[in-house]
Amino acid sequence: MSEVKLYASAHADPAHIREFFEKNLLRENETPIAFFDGIFYAAKNERVGGLAFHDYLIFSDQSIYLWARGIHKDYLDRFPLGVVSVSAKHTDEGFAAINLTITPKDKDPIGLIFDLVQQTKPKKSLHFNSLSNLKLSKPLAKTLMPTCPTR
Repeated sequence: MSEVKLYASAHADPAHIREFFEKNLLRENETPIAFFDGIFYAAKNERVGGLAFHDYLIFSDQSIYLWARGIHKDYLDRFPLGVVSVSAKHTDEGFAAINLTITPKDKDPIGLIFDLVQQTKPKKSLHFNSLSNLKLSKPLAKTLMPTCPTR
């Protein structure tokens, strides 16, 4: 397996990140950008999945992945960046939530909350989403990437 450079939030398990790539969950020709850990809730504050899952929000240069990593079974949703809008709000002391609105073509919008994210992370996720939505040429991307926050 080749080396991959990406931003990983402080509590993202390195073994889980490796597993994501070993299972080839990222589509071919996509470049990973960031890996966030937290908990997914439906917009009605109902937990998506169960307690046995580790939830991850993954940004690539073309998509956002919602990965519920389970002990025996995983669930993975992938959405092109063009159908996802991202915002953030402060929740508890030191934590925040990332609000995702996914609007697939010819379907009703889906609201999702990615919670228990360290308060400093939503700004980074918004930064990554903005960078991802830009159609960057390789020279411009190489120029901008050093400005991305590092772990």
